[in-house]
Amino acid sequence: MRILYFDCFGGINGQMSLGAFIELGVKKEYIIDHLAKLNMFRVNINIEKLHNGHLSGTKAEFIRNDMVSEVELHQSNEYLNGFKLLGNFEDIIRIIESSELNDYIKDKSKSILSILVNTECKVNNKKIYDIEFNKAKWVNYLLNTVAILICIDYIKPDIIKCSKVEVGSGVMNVEGRAIPLPRQITSEILKGLPIKSESYGIETIDELGAAILLALNMEFTNRKDFIIKSIGYGAVKSTEDNFYIGLRLFIGECEDIIESSNLQMQNEAALLIKYESGIIDKQYILECNIDDMNSEIYDFLMVRLIKNGALDVYFTPIIMKKGRPAIKISILCIGERMAELQEILFLETTTFGLRSYEVEKNMLQRSFEKVNTIYGSITVKVGYYKGKKIKCKPEFDECRKLAEEFGIPIRDIYNEALKNIEL
Repeated sequence: MRILYFDCFGGINGQMSLGAFIELGVKKEYIIDHLAKLNMFRVNINIEKLHNGHLSGTKAEFIRNDMVSEVELHQSNEYLNGFKLLGNFEDIIRIIESSELNDYIKDKSKSILSILVNTECKVNNKKIYDIEFNKAKWVNYLLNTVAILICIDYIKPDIIKCSKVEVGSGVMNVEGRAIPLPRQITSEILKGLPIKSESYGIETIDELGAAILLALNMEFTNRKDFIIKSIGYGAVKSTEDNFYIGLRLFIGECEDIIESSNLQMQNEAALLIKYESGIIDKQYILECNIDDMNSEIYDFLMVRLIKNGALDVYFTPIIMKKGRPAIKISILCIGERMAELQEILFLETTTFGLRSYEVEKNMLQRSFEKVNTIYGSITVKVGYYKGKKIKCKPEFDECRKLAEEFGIPIRDIYNEALKNIEL
């Protein structure tokens, strides 16, 4: 299994990410050629290797060749290659959808940028058409987002993992005002993600870095249980003389079987945050009845469906016509995942047809929290009703892993996790 691991020991932003991917071996020419599929303008990437005496890293910065300056960009309403030059957020989405990029890059780009715009609306208590649309800022968002997804698509990891994220602390001076770190929009996006705060007075993470971590449905763990194949360090230059190296990317290989329950937890966590951001799709059930398939395939099928975005998968024994025993496969998903999940069912099972219908799902508000126990850190799902915490549940797979590691009953791990949760 191929693993992409984000080690955010010093945070993450778009510039650091791109530099780290280039150090991993993604050629800048490959990135530039694929960015041209946006059909907007031609860009170049300036690469600079930086050393601080202890670490070295790569800074990657976009140079826009065939476009107006940022000042002109902010003021212009001209057309560029058939597109109105970014008058609002819909223009951003239209450029992505009309591009020649593949579906993975398109879908993830829209998710990341939607998180950014919805969070900005939430923080400013405005509707999407009421916020000031800074064209230069959104060009940078667009380029960085698409470039990073081009790199991920090039690497094609089976799973993406991430360390606890350094978010910084203290305040910074912006136009004579003291701004707490991380900034408000960044903090809002980081809800539900595991963080640490050990760097003072440094903006280690920005809103784009946070949105990338959220949209990629990562598994958050500090365990690097893989064989290292490649390493890349990313740097950002704040002034002419100062720079900061804060992100390390690993490509690793391991033979561990993907834990479907962990993937399901990630899907659920990502869906929850999308729901709070106001961009959730309706939910649907996909179903089919199977009476002629090798039973060994079901386990593989469940893992693959959850890995590709299913919120839940379950198999129900049924009796079909003529008394034939069969299995009903049921999948809960959001609309944007239906086509991909349908394709998996047609390719991986013996079914000739599928049923789908919209469902209404009432859920408690929830969050995923880490609790420290004498056996180690454990993820706990917490449920809220009318703003009050009413129930919690430690993640079983993490409890099982610790029980096996320490050679003790799993109920001891489970009870220890519950002791450290305040209701």
